[in-house]
Amino acid sequence: LENRTFSTTLNTADAVVSALPFSSWEEAIPISTADHFLWMQQAVNDGNEEAVQKLYALGGADSVDDLESARTVLRSAYYKLQNNVAIDSSSGFTGIGNKDYTFGGHFDGGGHRVSLTVDTTVSDVPENLYIGLFGCMSPLTDGVVEVRNLSVESSFDIKLPKDYTATVYIGGLAGQAVQLTLEKVDVLLKKMTLTKAESDADL
Repeated sequence: LENRTFSTTLNTADAVVSALPFSSWEEAIPISTADHFLWMQQAVNDGNEEAVQKLYALGGADSVDDLESARTVLRSAYYKLQNNVAIDSSSGFTGIGNKDYTFGGHFDGGGHRVSLTVDTTVSDVPENLYIGLFGCMSPLTDGVVEVRNLSVESSFDIKLPKDYTATVYIGGLAGQAVQLTLEKVDVLLKKMTLTKAESDADL
């Protein structure tokens, strides 16, 4: 066998780096209404195409063709609250992130307050529920999930079916959070009522 040495030169001058959108505080998606929070829930939890497109437009990015990739981007994106916001569950909002599609991004409250009121009746859901401003949180692409500079006031009044046997995770900020980094976050839990109906007729 004969030993041979090979050499090559890699020219990266013309290489194109395609950075993900919303991947820094400078590129954070501005959040200013209850609808924006609902879009976050719909995009992260359900992969709702309309919500995904709306958030991309809100952040000043082009529309997307690959929905699942865009959903992943939004799950780990940077967001910044622009003003105080009141959210009511009558819109369908229960929390951003669930067990299968957690929120693993970065949220800066900008020193503002979110007032969250969840008053809802759950019917025939055979799986765990995650309820809060964020339903379920865990690190994703960059290994960090964080909330900073935010005040949250939360109130919960939830009625479950008589035979409901799964677990309900409820929190003023998050129903469940893994390795969550907090900085200057205040949470006031004003009310938490969780009851089971005595019969299906009570729902």
